Order: sequence, then structure tokens, then C-alpha cells
Amino acid sequence: PEGTLRMGRPRQDRRSRPMARVAYFFPKHPLRGTPFHQGAADRLDVLFTTLNRLVQNTHSQGQRTTEGDEIYRNHFVGDKAWFTRSSESEENEFAQELTFRHPLHSERKILCSWHGKVKLHQLRIHFAWPDNETRKAMVVYVGPKITKR
Repeated sequence: PEGTLRMGRPRQDRRSRPMARVAYFFPKHPLRGTPFHQGAADRLDVLFTTLNRLVQNTHSQGQRTTEGDEIYRNHFVGDKAWFTRSSESEENEFAQELTFRHPLHSERKILCSWHGKVKLHQLRIHFAWPDNETRKAMVVYVGPKITKR
């Protein structure tokens, strides 16, 4: 197949609340040719953890808990945000490149303009917000920046 699908395993946190699952789908090999760097790997781990924590702290109707609001405020808005949405002009110019097969429903396609940023090697994590059906954040791409002009 075109890629591999890995599902994060549900775990229990300290309050015995089921932790959210995150679906990871890495099409082909976008990191091939990118040299390994421990700092970049560590940063990717921080981004995955932060995204997972946000999903864990978001209710099925999309409302965030107090902790979820804090995570969103600290990492998804502002000039130094770790996660941002591509600009409208980038979404238009790179619509095809930012559209991916849905990891759980291959007949569907999803626009994933939200991304986490790793400055080293200009890496990005592109994902779709959790939907009401799956309650999973869909990480569809980890690799070099797509929207290079």
C-alpha cells in the first residue's frame, strides 16, 4: 500500500480517564533523504505529545477543558505558536499538496492545512482536527515543509 497506518494505543492517565487515540498515517517516505538529528526528533516528540494532550482535553462536541484551553492558548495562537494553519493563499496555492487520503476511510480526502513546526530541517506535522465520528487527530504527514515558494 501507499503508506502505513499506526494507531496510538489508549492509555490511562493519573485520573483514570481514557486517553484519546491519535491516528498516524505516513504516506510513502517524505523523510527519506533528511539526515537524522536528535534535536529534530525530540521536537517532533514534543509536538506529538502536545497534540495528543489537546485531543485528550477536548470533548466530543469540540469544547476544550480548562487544560485544553491553556494548551491551545500556549501553542496554537500567537506569533510563536508551535501549531498554525496555513494562510488562505497557501491553502489555495497548495490545495492539492495539502489534501491527503483519510487514514481510516481511503475513499475520503481531507485538507490538512494545520501543522506543527520543527525549525530544524523545516519539518512539519500536518494533521486534521478530531471529528465527531472518530475522535482522533489524523496525523497524515511528517516531513519537509510542503508550502515552500
